[in-house]
Amino acid sequence: MKRFCRWSVYIIVLALLAVFLLLTPYDEKGNAKFERLATFALVGVTMTYATFTYQQAEASKKMAEEMAQQRYGIVFPIVDVQEREESATDKIRKGLDIQSGDIPKWQSCTLRNIGLGPAVNVCSFIRTPTDERRQWDFGTLAVNEEARTEQLSIEQKNGRGVLVAYYKDVYGRSFESSREIIINQAVCSYKTGPLKIRNLTEEEYIVAIHG
Repeated sequence: MKRFCRWSVYIIVLALLAVFLLLTPYDEKGNAKFERLATFALVGVTMTYATFTYQQAEASKKMAEEMAQQRYGIVFPIVDVQEREESATDKIRKGLDIQSGDIPKWQSCTLRNIGLGPAVNVCSFIRTPTDERRQWDFGTLAVNEEARTEQLSIEQKNGRGVLVAYYKDVYGRSFESSREIIINQAVCSYKTGPLKIRNLTEEEYIVAIHG
């Protein structure tokens, strides 16, 4: 679309210039005619050079973006929120919550970095023994490193329970890893859904962490 608009402008400019040059009077020796042709040629060369410069700039910009994406990909972290086995007592308690129509409030989990680069400022929320929701910082997780928590908070999003972790890469880009809690009302139990990764803007990251 941008290329079409650019060429449309070029054609209009050339058309107007051609009309102007054709209407310019010239003497018997054709001096004015020669000047018109020279001016027309100069404009054509200038526009060709401008087009070439623009194309080179666009190609350089695209190459820089591709190189940046390759650089990011080499150190791209992925924090997986992995469900851990719980005691029979905890399972019974959560089964009673589901039976009464409630979503369990916490889950024993392992946060593991399964990506290609370190995950920086890894954080989420936990539930204290007094049922208080509290932010918890896990620090930096190197590749294949993990952190365990007994009571990772199950967050409420759009009426659904979600296990979630927030983190950054070494370039300061922000991410959210999450697994949805899938309730099986028939047997009063639940399981975690597939891992989802989402890029966050800095504003989204701040709101998610600090509310």
